[in-house]
Amino acid sequence: MKDNNRCETFPPLEAPTDTLIASGGDDRLDVDLENGYNNYGCSSVPGFRLSYSYSTASSISTAAFSHVSAMHRGLQQSAKADDLRTIYFNKHNEFRRRLLNVLNLPPAVRVVFGPSGTDLELAVLALAGFSRERKVHNIVLGVDEVGSGIRYVAQGKYCKSQTVMGTQVKVGEMVPGFLEEDISLSEVSVRSDAGNPRTSKEVLDDLVAQVDFALGRNMRPLIHIVHRSKTGLILPDWDDVKEALESKRGQVDLVVDACQGRTSKDVLANYLSWGALVLFTGSKFFGGAPFSGALLIPDSYDARIKGKMLPGGLAEFFTKAEWPDCYQSEASILSEALNFGLVLRWESALYEMERFFGIPSSRVAKVVDAFQNAVAWMCETYLFIKQVAPAVPAVKTASGPSDPLEREMIYTVELRDINNVDPLTSDDARRIYKYLYSCFESEECEEEDRETLKTVVHLGQPVNCYPFGNDDWRATLRISLGAPIISDIAFLDASSIEQRFKADMSLIAKKVSLGIHYLKKF
Repeated sequence: MKDNNRCETFPPLEAPTDTLIASGGDDRLDVDLENGYNNYGCSSVPGFRLSYSYSTASSISTAAFSHVSAMHRGLQQSAKADDLRTIYFNKHNEFRRRLLNVLNLPPAVRVVFGPSGTDLELAVLALAGFSRERKVHNIVLGVDEVGSGIRYVAQGKYCKSQTVMGTQVKVGEMVPGFLEEDISLSEVSVRSDAGNPRTSKEVLDDLVAQVDFALGRNMRPLIHIVHRSKTGLILPDWDDVKEALESKRGQVDLVVDACQGRTSKDVLANYLSWGALVLFTGSKFFGGAPFSGALLIPDSYDARIKGKMLPGGLAEFFTKAEWPDCYQSEASILSEALNFGLVLRWESALYEMERFFGIPSSRVAKVVDAFQNAVAWMCETYLFIKQVAPAVPAVKTASGPSDPLEREMIYTVELRDINNVDPLTSDDARRIYKYLYSCFESEECEEEDRETLKTVVHLGQPVNCYPFGNDDWRATLRISLGAPIISDIAFLDASSIEQRFKADMSLIAKKVSLGIHYLKKF
């Protein structure tokens, strides 16, 4: 087991930029040395690829990599004169200021950084557990459409065999500091058995029933709701949630999974002002290097946290600097290690966020319009790609018209065989997903197809949301728009934007069709 109090837990600051970017998380960050990608199809160095994977994760953009590389060189120079730990703490406090500033949130909001939303779920559970007079009843919505490890971490268990600090553990065992008898879990589905989204009322009725169940047994309900699931759903409606929980405020904890990043500033502020915790990431929509997570905490939690000690097992997931200065006493059990990989990833995320929010909303809206039209055109033109997720209504904000961030930018599509007769399976989808971001060659293919097969196409991972009616799931992939694309093309004329998206959708469809044709070969 590694010594968590040593800087050597992570690669040193002198390591190459791309090495650091792919460090300081669990094994999901590990890069396959043969193809240069991790299991999400992401690379820690930029390169040409057609990327619409912003609902899963994306490779760092060329612009962000250039910026992060320069920042990395600056840190290396600073390290010759200053203490590394001071530099490390200062960067995290700088990130807090920049994140709250770019999101227009008050400085009283506390920010905990972590590699992923899954890791930060343990921090959420710890905060809920500070009401030690009662056990925690964790109520999680849309389990299949949020982080894949949620079923474990929501019970205080390890979800991966390797922790952030590199320690080998057993999946399903309790993280030290959490007690199995103190935590129960209930799941609330956001889809029907047929895969269709349930109504807000249906979801809320189940949620309230679980809250009443917990309160009736003197347990503390910890309610998870999701603002944009992996397929773009927002359920239940926030106004409905507020009305249903108003009489129970102070008796429940609420956490909003906004990890997709497709949440307007007004809506984020609304959640926090109610007293909800908010899970957020700088990857996904914003396109920062994968595994840059944050937990936003209203200052109303300060009194509950004061004088408590974080569960010891969190030292395997967080360093002290990742927790705000006002919680350093409570976080004294955490590691002194220096995770500069997380620093570089958050720098890339903030770079993308700051340039995106510098674009007028009207320009962003035009790009979103063109993207929506291009996806609809693709699904009408290529019958083996079928849009199956109904559009989610735009969320109204306090400032009036819908914010572009609250519009539909994640499209779940079902893949069928090339003759549009039979749907493919989830296993087929996983193979096609990997093939799309691989350079595939076949002597059987036509000359005109060879360039397409060599083109890296990165889409969102399959999601199990549309069943066959047995134990298998239909083949789905997700096509999602991200901030880096918007930032790159927002100032082009409307015709150029439309042409860009149609050309991209045509290439996606062509490589998918070849993938279906060669399905048995990979």
